Amino acid sequence: MPASQNKRRVTLTRIGWVFMLFILLLQLAAFNTGENLFYLVTSGVISFLLVGWWASRKGAKGLTLSRSAPEAVHRDEAFASTMRLKNSRRFWPAMEISLNSTSWEEPLWLDSVPARAVAEFRAYQSMPKRGSHSLSPVHVETTFPFGLVHRTITVDDAKTILVYPRVYSLSKQAMDDVDDSGRTSKASFNDVDEFFSLRDYIPGDDIRYVSWKVSARMGRLVVRELEPSISRMVLIVLDTRGLPDTPELAEKFEMAVDLAASLAVTLLGMNYVVGLEIPDASVPLGRGRGHAAKILEALALLDAVDKEEYDDEWYKPKGSHAEASKLFLASDPNRWGVANTRGRARVLDPQEALHG
Repeated sequence: MPASQNKRRVTLTRIGWVFMLFILLLQLAAFNTGENLFYLVTSGVISFLLVGWWASRKGAKGLTLSRSAPEAVHRDEAFASTMRLKNSRRFWPAMEISLNSTSWEEPLWLDSVPARAVAEFRAYQSMPKRGSHSLSPVHVETTFPFGLVHRTITVDDAKTILVYPRVYSLSKQAMDDVDDSGRTSKASFNDVDEFFSLRDYIPGDDIRYVSWKVSARMGRLVVRELEPSISRMVLIVLDTRGLPDTPELAEKFEMAVDLAASLAVTLLGMNYVVGLEIPDASVPLGRGRGHAAKILEALALLDAVDKEEYDDEWYKPKGSHAEASKLFLASDPNRWGVANTRGRARVLDPQEALHG
């Protein structure tokens, strides 16, 4: 995480400005009348204001805030950021602290943070759009002790978070509607992969494929690499041509992306080998949770492309992509439920395929 940037600001509250006006009026009265009583009262009010400024400075001086958040989340799903507010003062507690951010629904309030203590709490929020986004700065505020001085510490840690598409459960029709260029009618759930080789474990590999005997003998984790049958290799082809120029089309675009993400996560969870093709990017065939993250990242960062830049021949599968079964998707709602441009299979309709 990049280093935090702490900006401190001191302002008078509304009550503080009233006090300043009161001091000015007392000073004018003292000049006009020459009464010592007015000078004494003015001195007392100024002292009261200075004590409030000094006390608020002491209370906020030792405060530091750190924040941790997930590296990636799904669109429109709530997630928690963990806040740690540390008071490094030896004797002076921090009192009446509020924390706020533009992305939070409401501020958080703390009565006090004792000296040499850490207060830990969670703030919940959601991200409405896919892509890479920066979390909003957090403002630590206090008006202790008299409500005359407002001290603000703005913490901007430049934390970025990757927002994946939403993942839904799928209808049976979506699971059955797999085209594989004529090799089989649909993906079979009973096909068994054949043993291919042994290799070192990579984070994200399915733990079921760890060869425990070989791992114990070699002193490191080793997994069995399997050669997938053709009917268990699925390529998701998402046509994103056409810029959505209305809010309704933009929503339909997101539905198509959500369907691609839901298919990838569901099939990978069933031990399928899955790849992704979009006009301006490609994710090779792979399996496991680590591969699911690669596909979700590609879908999180994709944008619509201009039809003039990519014609109907943009999709030309090669190698293992040509052998895999195909699932055709499109961001253009006019193509949902009809044959794709090459007439090989029906373009999946997100409105029929997605549940929830």
